[in-house]
Amino acid sequence: MGLELAGVEYRLQETKDDASLSFLSPRFVLLSVSYINFIVFTIFFDILKVLWVYKLNLIQTLL
Repeated sequence: MGLELAGVEYRLQETKDDASLSFLSPRFVLLSVSYINFIVFTIFFDILKVLWVYKLNLIQTLL
């Protein structure tokens, strides 16, 4: 209900001044935060996978 109200409020604001794109609109903020989270977590998990494989290879070479 709150997101729906925010979406309706954003649409009313958009029709009021549709010439200027406001970067602090709720939709833009939610999209940018979700994209940033996705990129950060994929990079983080890729680094973890690389370190895990490196650790396994190091253990195998030591044995």
